[in-house]
This record gives sequence, structure tokens and C-alpha cells, in this order.
Amino acid sequence: MLYNYGVNPRGVSVSTLVKDKKALSSVVATILLIVLTVTAFIAFATWVGTILYSFTKAERLRVIDHTWISSSVPDIEVIRAAQVFPYDDFKEEFISEMKAAGVNTILYEVFNWGGVYFNTTYAPVLDDILNHTIEVAHANGIKVYAWMTILSLDWVLEDHPEWAVIAYDYDTGEYIVGPGYYRVSPFVPEFIDYLKNLYSDLARYNIDGIMFQDDLVLGFNEDFSTYANASYYADFGRYLNPLDMYDLDNWGIQTETGWEWIRWKSVKLMVLANEVMNAVHQVNPNVKFVLDAYAGTTYAPEDNVTWFGQNITLAVEYNFDYVAVMSYQHGLAKAYNMTMDEACVFMKNMTEAAVNMTGDASKVIMKIQVYDFDTLEVLSEEEIRNTLEAILSTEHSEVGIGYFAHRSDLPLETIGESWQINSSAPDGIKLEIINVGPSPVVLDHVLVNGVMFTNVTFTPGTL
Repeated sequence: MLYNYGVNPRGVSVSTLVKDKKALSSVVATILLIVLTVTAFIAFATWVGTILYSFTKAERLRVIDHTWISSSVPDIEVIRAAQVFPYDDFKEEFISEMKAAGVNTILYEVFNWGGVYFNTTYAPVLDDILNHTIEVAHANGIKVYAWMTILSLDWVLEDHPEWAVIAYDYDTGEYIVGPGYYRVSPFVPEFIDYLKNLYSDLARYNIDGIMFQDDLVLGFNEDFSTYANASYYADFGRYLNPLDMYDLDNWGIQTETGWEWIRWKSVKLMVLANEVMNAVHQVNPNVKFVLDAYAGTTYAPEDNVTWFGQNITLAVEYNFDYVAVMSYQHGLAKAYNMTMDEACVFMKNMTEAAVNMTGDASKVIMKIQVYDFDTLEVLSEEEIRNTLEAILSTEHSEVGIGYFAHRSDLPLETIGESWQINSSAPDGIKLEIINVGPSPVVLDHVLVNGVMFTNVTFTPGTL
């Protein structure tokens, strides 16, 4: 049998077959190398991409605002005030009582009918007790704001009755002084100079602030004095006519001229206040100022401007550090026939309104009533507690609170527990972040107010 060793049965030479196997092995090795190389490259690219994406997220998420939040060192002082009538001997026991209630500020009356309780050559001095009060209060870490009259100075009117605010009686058609609440016209130039001197003497004491008494007002039919007339003419080129102010045939609604006059008076009251404040700051630059404001400034602002010339938004614009709203819940409940539950809701709404009108919760002091103004009986602990909790339920933790007025028989422990300043929030940084785009950014974990959120998406242009 003949064997042809050079040819296999399929007609392929052995030498060729061997060569093909070697080539195949080389191809397989090459393919494996390529696969391994590609796999390694993908892994490397993924790792690099992750890092780059992290930097991309950090670059695209911009912090647009930040606030340090600290429980131990608050950024602002939260007022807890007691309004206090003057004592001949301000003893340590009074401070102990107030400290037990968490008071950090007292609004201390430094005037009365007939004179003042500080040393000055510009008013009758009833007694110079202010300095002792300041020393005792400051030694116990309590600030003192002098509560002082600004227009209702009876000793001035005794010497200058011609300086009085003049009202027009729309029933009789007569010009009258008063009635009832006699005040000096804020348009008297000599009186403005007098106030600057009087308040400058007050500023020489180591006081922390001054609260203007609630007599910085002008009623709906006041002031038609000759001094006001001259000032009005200087600003408008015409004299005052009381019949121009209200439409007497249409329920006495304000005319356009009337509204102009009402707002003008409101501004003039603030201008006077500013002149006094500037004079005080020349002597004592650190004194802060509080305007004692009627409750109606919050729930009926336009009516309050008409009836009293008070506007708390304007007060802040004219550099008052605080407005103290006389939100006396017990009296308001009587006046408007409300239950105490309804009065608490009313208190909450007034607080919200005051914050909105001033634009800054830290500038608001809500003053509550702690005894019945008619019977002088101390109000129940439940009413006081519920009233304070209603104010604090607004979540404006910066709102100041005060009570009128301090007495030793008040439920001081209840007050202290109910209005205590919340300092339980942890220290940290509050951030406001915006995604500047162009695509969404997802964060694995975000901690918000102690709660952990996962897979949080920041879409472009959103917080």
C-alpha cells in the first residue's frame, strides 16, 4: 500500500496544518490580550470617571448662603422683659424674682405725672433712683431700658399751654385741647429742642435702652395746632382744613387729602423720634430704642394709623431697634368677646403679623397681660401659659416677649417655664445649595435637621 505521508486524507499538508495551529494560538492570545486590555481600561475609566464626577458635583453644587447655628452663643439677643413701675428702693429680692422668671431685661418707668426719676435740670425730679436700679440689675446680668414719656409731659404744658395738641370736634365744629390725653404738639420747634436736652440727661446714665411711652401718637382729629399748620403749609403749600380730611356725608371716610394728612402725621412722629434718638446717641451711642405700640398696629394697621398715627413698619424704617406690641390678651378677649382659646389664636396671628410688618422677628417684643386691669387680680397660670405658648407656636424663636407689669405675686415659675428660650438645637452650619447645571446631581446621603435622606437629586437651578 502506498502511503503518501505528505498529504492527509482531506488533502491538507501536515506542515500547513501545524502552521495554522500556531497562527490560531497567536490569534487567540491576541484576542485575550485585547479583552484584558479593554476590561482594564474600562475599570480605570470608571474609577477616574467617579473621581471626576465627584469633582463635577462639587463644582456644580454651589453654596449660595450659610448660617452658623449655635446653641451656646446665639447670634441675636432674645428679649424676655418685665415692665416695672419705679420702686423707692430697688432691692435684690426683686431681681431674684425676675431672674426666677427668666427675665433678662426690665422696662423701667422713669417718669410720672409731675416729673421724672432721674437727675436733670429740664424737668421736676421726683427722686433720683435710676442709678441704683441700674447697678442692682446689671450686677445680676439684667439690662435696663428706661421707659420714658415723650409727648405727655404735664409740667411742660403747665408752663406752655399754647404748645398743646389741638383737636377738631366734628360734632360741634370747635377746636379743643385734648380731650383726656393732654400732649405737647410734636411740631413745636422749641419743644423738640427741649426733648433733646431732657433725653440727653437720661442718656448719661448707664442704661441699655429707652422705650418711648405709648403717647407718641396723634388721633384722627389731631393736630390742628398753629405749629402743625405752619409745618403742613411748609410741606404742601396750603393750610389745614379739618373739613377736607373726611367725607362727612359718607360715614366719615377719609378723603384723598385726609389720607395724605394722616400719613404725613405718622412720618412726622417718626422724624421727632429720630431727632431725640440722635441726640441720645451723641451722649451714649450704645442705647437701643423701643417703640411702645398699640395692638391694632398688627391686626388693623390702616385703622391704627388713622386713629393713632402709629405704624410699626415705619418705626423700623426710622431706626427703632424694637417695637413692643401691647398685645394684652385678657383685655382684647373682653373687648372682642373672645374665649381665651380664641384670644390665643389671635395672639399667634398678631405675632405673625408683627414679624411680617417689621421684616425681622428679632425686632418684635410681644407684651402680654398678667393681671386684670379692672380688678387687679392676677390671671390664672393656665391663661398665662397658653398665651406665651401661642406666641412661641409661630416658630419665630427670635421674637421677644414681655409681661405687664411685674408684681411679686405673679406665677413667676410658670412664666419662666413657658417662655424659656429654646437652646436645644445642635451647633452646625445651615447651607442653601443650588445646582448650577446643566444636568441633575444625585447625592448618596444628605443630612437635614438630624434626618438622613438617601439618593437626593438636585435638578438644575433648584435648591
